[in-house]
Amino acid sequence: MSQIILNALDAAKFYIPDQGPLEFFVHHNTIHQYEDDEFFEAVRKASLKYKAKGFLNLQQYKKAYKDGRINETDLMESLNCFLKKNNLTETIAKDLFNTLIQPLTQKFDSAFVKNIIQQNQTTQKGYLKTFCAQNFQKDIDAYFSPTFFKFVSSYFDHGTAYWKMEDRYDGIWTCFKDIYTKPFLFESRFHRKLRAALHRFSEMSCDDILQNILQSYALKENEYEDYLFDLLFRFKGWSALVKTLEDHPDWVKEKSVQINFLEYTTVLAVLEYVAYQHVAKKTKPQIPVITQTSPYNLSFLSTVEMAVKNKLNENELTSLLKNLTESHRAEIWHYAYEMNLYRRFLHTYKQGLSVSTPVKTPALYQAFFCIDDREESIRRYLEQVDPRSETFGVAGHFNLAMKFKGVFDRHHRQLCPLSIKPEKFVHEVLVNSKKPVSLSLYGELTWMSAVGSKTFVRGIFQSWFSAFLNMIPFTLAVFSPGLLGSLKRWVVVKFRQNFKTKMLYKKEDNPTGFSFEERVTLAQNLLISSGVKDLAKYVFFIGHGSSSLNNPHLAAYNCGACSGGQGWPNGRIIADILNDPDVRKELNARGTVIPQTTTFIGGYHNTCTDEFTYYDVNLTDEIKDILMQFDKAAKINASERIRRFPETTGESNSLRYVTGRSVDFSIARPEYNHITNALGIVGPRQYTKNLFLDRRAFLISYDPKDDASADVLNQIVQSVGPVCAGINLEYFFSFMDNSVYGSGTKLPHNVTGLVGVMNGYQSDLQLGLYSQMVEIHEPVRILLLVSCSLDNAKKLLDQPSIFTKLVKNRWVELSIHDANAEQVYWYKNHDFETFPEAKPVKTYKQQEIEFYQSSDNLEFGIFQKSGVL
Repeated sequence: MSQIILNALDAAKFYIPDQGPLEFFVHHNTIHQYEDDEFFEAVRKASLKYKAKGFLNLQQYKKAYKDGRINETDLMESLNCFLKKNNLTETIAKDLFNTLIQPLTQKFDSAFVKNIIQQNQTTQKGYLKTFCAQNFQKDIDAYFSPTFFKFVSSYFDHGTAYWKMEDRYDGIWTCFKDIYTKPFLFESRFHRKLRAALHRFSEMSCDDILQNILQSYALKENEYEDYLFDLLFRFKGWSALVKTLEDHPDWVKEKSVQINFLEYTTVLAVLEYVAYQHVAKKTKPQIPVITQTSPYNLSFLSTVEMAVKNKLNENELTSLLKNLTESHRAEIWHYAYEMNLYRRFLHTYKQGLSVSTPVKTPALYQAFFCIDDREESIRRYLEQVDPRSETFGVAGHFNLAMKFKGVFDRHHRQLCPLSIKPEKFVHEVLVNSKKPVSLSLYGELTWMSAVGSKTFVRGIFQSWFSAFLNMIPFTLAVFSPGLLGSLKRWVVVKFRQNFKTKMLYKKEDNPTGFSFEERVTLAQNLLISSGVKDLAKYVFFIGHGSSSLNNPHLAAYNCGACSGGQGWPNGRIIADILNDPDVRKELNARGTVIPQTTTFIGGYHNTCTDEFTYYDVNLTDEIKDILMQFDKAAKINASERIRRFPETTGESNSLRYVTGRSVDFSIARPEYNHITNALGIVGPRQYTKNLFLDRRAFLISYDPKDDASADVLNQIVQSVGPVCAGINLEYFFSFMDNSVYGSGTKLPHNVTGLVGVMNGYQSDLQLGLYSQMVEIHEPVRILLLVSCSLDNAKKLLDQPSIFTKLVKNRWVELSIHDANAEQVYWYKNHDFETFPEAKPVKTYKQQEIEFYQSSDNLEFGIFQKSGVL
């Protein structure tokens, strides 16, 4: 019997969301459990399962139609796709179009429609919470959730508490049992009943306890999964954390914390069991509680019936109406909403091909950035301010599958995609054997301050003492956060001059590092996959990340290809590898020629402050001039970025302003991250260099001319396709229903245990992205445009993979640019259709005033001509 319980728990656990601790807050498809289903069908299933919204309100779509964001062509094409997908005749498309756009001014009452609605009700099951609400008008969660939240917050604490919870090595259930079987000084009736229940269950295994509890409710075995899911999802934040930590035990930095989802579920089930006894006394629950709701709008279906009944027989009409739930109606509108954006972009891209200019080589310097959509604008401005530059976009871990530990870090952390299980452990060490006195003293004082603040006596003295030390920084933070940020940056620069570090990544110096053969191979693969031709005199590898004070979800702003870490170690190491004379000699022997004059430089771009940092660089006059160009591009980039912030009021010094936002606790939006992401472009830079893409595109460098077999392309799309889709879909669902898929407003969030955020001082952990992170987002699935031959594209989709599944199930929209055939294709209805001839699109000057003043999404467009800003 216990195996039935375990199977039911595994099935329920599958549908619980995934989310790691704050340090590993990595973007992913919020409802990835449904990726085997077609996208719109998956959205409907998830909406029922999680009681969530999957689409915008119909009024929002109609407003978009009124404003021109959706036009008649979009809506008609979406209707035709919908009818074809559901095997319905396309002859009624125009009639349906009229019913969609017209307001429902009167209520119709059709017996035929009523019968269809009655036969197609949506059934939902409720359990103890629903039963108690209906029969006792009481919220059962209110009786046990304070105990539950207090326990899990302490148990999963990763370093905020001065006194750590005892018995964590014994596991969740044993720890809980040991605490709550002991009497409290002031004990409530609920806790007395809990203690009695724990004594009763003390000698039983967790699966036997669950079996005993579920049998006491008289549930059938086929209802176990639903009950367990209902219970776990009501506390979805903590459930998601435990599930994810069990799957990623290396994320548990506090080794005394033992993770077991079965034990966690047992604690939750016992608490609910005792709470029910407390609320209902001896009343036996009658569960599940069945409720039926209609997914249809009677007036809309009646209007459709009147419009098309003369064109369809009864079976056809029945089939049509059954497939026109409110969700299906929203699907039609939403696909039109997406196609409008896709079409505008593809017209711009096609028009841009006629004015695209091959990159002039050799450039003086080349810069490899991450594919991140936030780097689109900095690349654009660097190329515009300095024609001597050439930029590339590659995954920000730069092929280094490793875990890294910096000088100031206590633990190694993964700096490559989550799908990779790194076996290399790299660390940073000081060049000198001893730390500078200032560094050691600063570390000791910081540690004493952190520990002292959590104690009674030292906390009092520290509060008084720190008040005087913090008076000036606090005053600056209130009146001039920009100046405070500049001062902090100046201190950091001065501080770094006191010590130097080096990276131990070679197997010769570090047994867990990369062997010589591995270093050569990964460097060669990186250069080949990017399509770089003649290497310039200077080549920069710019990792990226973000720094801000008022941002518990900081990892989500860092590099996704580095699992939420900062990418500067990767940039620094790959540059050092390629500067190695032995590596270069072997690469030359393999046909990847690196000129003797080429120097590789590692760097880091802070996307919040737009600050650049460089490593192991010899500052010659020529290098200084190049770094000035980076700074010039960063200043213009910051000016473009700040137009989105609602607090912006014509700032003249954009760099100081964004630096100030990063250290201002009153700012809820230090950076907008991947907001409005919508596109991914895999191909040569020459096709996009003259385009304005409004920071909405992931740019992935690839040259199909050197990849006839498409082996390199296959590696690229299998890697970046799911990553870009994960980012895009988390934004999509967090926008659609921020209360279920997201974490609501950021303002009441408090960090708990260094593992998550809760509302106020006690609540469930909050999942997904907060509202300030998605508030101006346009929820559309990502369109991935790949530059390759049509034959290679078809071959790519014939191979079973995660990427292929995402495309064929329409989680990712796909377009192909076949340069040889001079055609752009759109993958629809499981086939490639030729995209029509390009229409005229908007043209921009390189310093268009809209880039710096308009807070809205701007039209994609083409720059009038290239030049120097």
